[in-house]
Amino acid sequence: QELVRILADPKIVVRYVDDAGNVYDRTPEKKAFPPILPPEEILKPLARIAIAVGEPVYVAKGLDAAGLERYQAEMEARLKSLYADAQKALE
Repeated sequence: QELVRILADPKIVVRYVDDAGNVYDRTPEKKAFPPILPPEEILKPLARIAIAVGEPVYVAKGLDAAGLERYQAEMEARLKSLYADAQKALE
């Protein structure tokens, strides 16, 4: 019912599906158990993120295989550098 209240839009229909695949127009009378949170040692590494963004790279049309390999090597080096930057930010 909380989802229906939050959406509050008559054009959106919320239906409920039970474990057996039965579809209902109303919420079940039976209350579900609240979700169990994973242990702290699992959640803690997920609590911090770092984003490293590099300069855009424009690849010219019509490059031969050697030219594409050069771009690939350059991109690999840039991505490794960005990864290292992100890792440092988390230390």
